[in-house]
Amino acid sequence: MIGGNADTFSYLVMGINAILLVMAFLLIGNEFGAKTVVTGYGIKPFSPPSNWTEEDLAEFVALLEASTENQAIADVCDKIKEFLIEKNRKYGNSALAPVRVFSKATPEEQILVRMDDKLSRIKNRQNDDDEDPFVDLLGYLVLYLAQKELETNHE
Repeated sequence: MIGGNADTFSYLVMGINAILLVMAFLLIGNEFGAKTVVTGYGIKPFSPPSNWTEEDLAEFVALLEASTENQAIADVCDKIKEFLIEKNRKYGNSALAPVRVFSKATPEEQILVRMDDKLSRIKNRQNDDDEDPFVDLLGYLVLYLAQKELETNHE
């Protein structure tokens, strides 16, 4: 679940793992005598080829940092996808194919109303403990784009 206790717990576990990696590295030392690189997968010894310049090394480190950041982006997108699929399962695709008992608004218009509601909650700092209005808003933005995609494919 995004937001709430599950998210806090996963960040806590990641933090503990990072601390353990650093402690192990400090205790064991760098047995290879190489420079070290910190990546999203831990601390790794690294010896650049002898013909690398400082600029080559800086470019390599920037690439590693970007790949870690890109992985973080991919992880968040995967969590949003799982969140939306689970919500869709629970609510029976009510955002993209509403039942329309009371409201005759289009799915697009209904999603925009829900986004307005989330923005109002964010602005007024009114949210429940078990929800994250930013995640909900992002979910509605994705649903809006999915609705647009469905409309384009049906034309």
